[in-house]
Formats: sequence, structure tokens, C-alpha cells
Amino acid sequence: MRTSGAIALATMLAAATPAAAEGRLEGRYEIKIAGVTIGKAAVLLDVNRDGYAAAGSASVSGIMRVISKAHGTAAVRGQILEGQVVPLTYSMTAETEKRPDEVRIAMAGGMVREFSALPPVSPAPDRVPLTDTHRKGVLDPLSAALIIVPGSGEVLSKEACVRTLPIFDGRYRYEIELSFNRIENVSGAKGYAGPAVVCNATYRPIAGHRPSRLSTKYATSNDDIRVWLVPVAATRALVPYRVTVGTLFGTLLFQAVVFNTLPIERATATTAPKSQ
Repeated sequence: MRTSGAIALATMLAAATPAAAEGRLEGRYEIKIAGVTIGKAAVLLDVNRDGYAAAGSASVSGIMRVISKAHGTAAVRGQILEGQVVPLTYSMTAETEKRPDEVRIAMAGGMVREFSALPPVSPAPDRVPLTDTHRKGVLDPLSAALIIVPGSGEVLSKEACVRTLPIFDGRYRYEIELSFNRIENVSGAKGYAGPAVVCNATYRPIAGHRPSRLSTKYATSNDDIRVWLVPVAATRALVPYRVTVGTLFGTLLFQAVVFNTLPIERATATTAPKSQ
């Protein structure tokens, strides 16, 4: 498991800017693989009827700090229109010993207007080309982690998992298909103990990837991905409390250790929280 991959997973749950919010989440997560801690992440999320904003950071920790000092930040801002997440801006910056990684995306109406990704993907004969069509009707990775349950019924329901998330991350276009697994109680994190809806997740590459690569084949056939979603107070929003991914090196676990969520009348400007 590459360090950059763990940081990328961590920043998918992080995101920043001011918003008049109904609910706020202040969370901290640990990242483990095969039971060994390899990273930490922190997230601050504000959600209201019309929009959302978040800031987050992630870094390696534990034994991984002996071989790497990788860290990253992420930010997102968007609207909520008719129960749908509509991103406006997304940014991600990660630093490793080898090279920096930076992505910027500006969107409107689910369409990418401008984007940059440094470094870009390397040319390859078997790489599936990205076209303008692949950048329409999409979410950024952070916005995809915010699940809005429309209507007035129960938020923690089977319907929360019945959806396909079309994602463009600046280099790749892919989909995450969610399906219902079960509802169960979760505990262990400071600040929240209660029900969670558990979704199965399936990865489908669309463009930008190389079909011949072992990592692509493994990810596409991986049926061992689960996401535990819990509510943000005073909203119809669900966010990940726990994520598990089966890998060749053991189970990758993204687990909340602090999950404080509360209703608020107004949120102030925020900056990316420290993951350590």
C-alpha cells in the first residue's frame, strides 16, 4: 500500500470556508492497515439547507513516520439543490518525499469548468482517454463523501445506500456504486454512539485509467469495501464514520476516534484542522 494512496483516502473525507450552517461535524480519524496505524486525519464540516463547506488534513503516523513524512490537505465548497450535492470548488494538496501532488477543480451545475492536476498522469498506449463528456454530471471526491437523503422520512435508511456516485478527481473518472448492507450500532469514537447505515461499495473505472494494470483489475473486482454512514446533527446529511477496504496487504481501516456533531445557527470561517 503506497503512502500516497492512504493520504488520498484520508483526504476524501476532509474538506473549507464559511457557511451559515445547521449542522457541524468536528472529526478525527485513524488510518490502519492490517491493524497497524499508518495515518491520522481531521475534518471540519458545515452543512445547511443550501450548501456545505469543509476543511481537512491527513498525515502519516506511527511506524510509517520512519519511512515517510507525507501529509495533505483538502477543501471543498458547494451547494445543495433539491436534495442533490452540487460542487463549486475543490482542492487537494499532498506532499511526499518524492514530489508534491496538487489538484484544483472549479465546477458549475455538475460540470467541470476548469481544472488542473500536477503532476499529470503519464502517457501510456492503453490509458483510456478522458474527454469533455467525462467531466459532465460529476462530483469531486470530497463531495461524493457527503450523502444527502432527500424527503422527510428516516435519514438512516436503506435508501441512503441506493445510489451511484460519478466522480472526477482531476486525473481519473470513475464511479462508486453503493448498495445496502445493514443497519447497526457503532461506538468507540468520542462524541457519537448510535446507529449507522452500512453500504457495500463497488469501484468502476470509466476513463483516465489503464485497464491492464494489476491495481485496476484488483480494485474493479474488489467486493470487500464497506462504508458506515452516520448523520450530521440537524441535517439530512450522512458522512462516513468508518470505511474498510480489503487489500493485498490486509484490511485498510479508516475509523473515527472523535466524532462531534451538533446543530448550530451560524458557522464561522474555518481553516484545515491539523491531523496530529
